[in-house]
Amino acid sequence: MLAIWDGDPPDRWDFWRRWWEGAKTGQPLDPELQLAIVKGVDEETWKDPDKVAARIAEIEDAFNTERAAEDRLDEVIAATPNAERVEGNLDSGALILVPDSGIDGALFDYAARKVAGAISIIRLDGSNQYTALEADLAMLQAALEVTPGLPLELFDACASATGRLVLRCEIGDLPPLEKDPVLTDYRSRLRDAGADLYGNDPQTQSVVAARNALAGNDVFLEHPRDVGAAVEEIGPALEGHLATALPRDAKIASDPAASAEERKPATYRLVSRTLRIAKIAGYVVGGGAATIVGTKEVLEAIPVIQASPHFQKLVELALRWLGF
Repeated sequence: MLAIWDGDPPDRWDFWRRWWEGAKTGQPLDPELQLAIVKGVDEETWKDPDKVAARIAEIEDAFNTERAAEDRLDEVIAATPNAERVEGNLDSGALILVPDSGIDGALFDYAARKVAGAISIIRLDGSNQYTALEADLAMLQAALEVTPGLPLELFDACASATGRLVLRCEIGDLPPLEKDPVLTDYRSRLRDAGADLYGNDPQTQSVVAARNALAGNDVFLEHPRDVGAAVEEIGPALEGHLATALPRDAKIASDPAASAEERKPATYRLVSRTLRIAKIAGYVVGGGAATIVGTKEVLEAIPVIQASPHFQKLVELALRWLGF
């Protein structure tokens, strides 16, 4: 066999030399590439070694291009950490969020109790002077009720509520902050909770650093209908907090009336989660475009996502927001 290879044109047996070398050294060629070749070379082609070599070269080029695109998506995902994973719920077939945090459970619970206390002191006041905080209290309560708890989500809620508090006091929707002991206590509890979450969770620190390093742009503001349609179409494929958070963040990311301080973290979460959903659904990316190449996972969510005419656009907007 080797003598035949040595006597023939090098291109004819290039693949087989590499295949044989890999087999000898215990480093075989990628099994998926080998399977693609078995499936991709028809019976007639096998009769002519030169045609086989040409067909294998085509298959290998396509395989390597696809792998490079998969690697590119992995790189983009790694650049948008969010202290969580998107996984499939094998019981329901839907996609869910799973915490990927480094904070101790007891410390998270301690911070959560501070947030609950901040909500309580406003609720227990009994007067109407704090009604402007209702939306913020609902946001904080929703972050507390996420199961399982997401430390970064609670941190963001604390930061957002604190920023909104200052703004509402400045525009007169609430009493002057420094002169109101209830509001100063409310702010103090939220600040303490946020500091606990940030200071004790390396993942939250990494996410905040990655988020702050991104400039972003207005692509979601320019395509609000595409964004809204995409999250609506894939909604049946999502479950739990992911099902409520993705449309919420999509709305903020595409709302010109939202403040920049609120829009950026919401857009970042939308981008991070969109890319992870795309990975599960079998997308690859390259040159700012997204393409479905298939998936090995069997989840009811996947065909729903792949069938969405707007989700591909959402993935491409996410890439553009990141500068790709």
